[in-house]
Amino acid sequence: MNDVLYVHIDGNVHSFWTKATVARSIERGAYSFELTLTDSFESNTETSPRVIKRGQAVEIFINKEKILTGYIDDVNPSYNATTHTLQVTGRSKIGDLIDCSTEGKQFKIGQTLLQIATALCSDFAIDVIVDDSATAAANEAFTSDHMLDIGQPIWEFLEELARIKAVLLVSNSGGNLVITRAGSALADVALELGVNILAASGTFSHRNVFSEYTVCAQQASNPLTLVDSTAKTQPKATVASDLERHRPNVLSADNPSDTAACKTRAEWQKNVSESRAESVVYTVQGWRQKDGGILWQPNSLVSVKDGWMDWNGQFLMPETRIVLDENGSFTELKVTPKSAFDLVPENEKAADDLGFLL
Repeated sequence: MNDVLYVHIDGNVHSFWTKATVARSIERGAYSFELTLTDSFESNTETSPRVIKRGQAVEIFINKEKILTGYIDDVNPSYNATTHTLQVTGRSKIGDLIDCSTEGKQFKIGQTLLQIATALCSDFAIDVIVDDSATAAANEAFTSDHMLDIGQPIWEFLEELARIKAVLLVSNSGGNLVITRAGSALADVALELGVNILAASGTFSHRNVFSEYTVCAQQASNPLTLVDSTAKTQPKATVASDLERHRPNVLSADNPSDTAACKTRAEWQKNVSESRAESVVYTVQGWRQKDGGILWQPNSLVSVKDGWMDWNGQFLMPETRIVLDENGSFTELKVTPKSAFDLVPENEKAADDLGFLL
């Protein structure tokens, strides 16, 4: 059975696209799509710029399997003497959280990430789902108040809270918010040079790699709320890398922290920065891992055997891109070390752990 891409726009089914890309990523929150129709003026087409409008609801399917639920962001029609082109782009429902802000809201001590996310998502008809890997973190109460500032994007605020609890916020095929961690499921098929890899493009960057990573604690508003017996000044910690060139990086902790928490945060920053500096995008034929199998899924592991890139072992796929163009159907798979998304909790409390040292 051949796979067919169907796009439901406000309930009407369209399958006429000459080009299509659907990107499902755990890095950007919202899934995204770009659809293109190009036809001659003599052709009979089933749509026009007046039929498809910005803001319309969208569901995208491969055969009967839904892969995205969201809205159209942009409709871009154009034409010349012989052809007309219609380009449509959009994102899953979480795009509203990324774009929108509020007049501000305070969330009192004792609330959980799940409760806060549910309260903020409800106005957008977005459900919050907790993956088994993140159940404890999503239901653990915060030990301090948290403020959504006036004009602050909702997604930015939720990501700050997610970082404290060491979880990821991602979309799913229904456009809803999923609280999860880096995946552990292994793809059924390996990516192997000379077998199923059609093309590859690597990125190995030095820009965000440093010789040392220093994390400084925030200045506590009350000197008794954070006391560290090992530090005579505001707590901080430095972790060195193997890089010989002098390239220091200093950050401020997201919350009041002791020296141990600063060190944990610095170690996490080192691991993530070095891991995210390396990635490869592999192109494979079709949209499924094998004939009759499942689609390539983001946030899953894949075995790689690629001597030319010198990449061998298991890696995480943070993004998969379903592609349809004049050359056929393909999937582009971004592959990176799993440690790029291995999170550690930050110490969002200090006095509770340390007690008041007088």
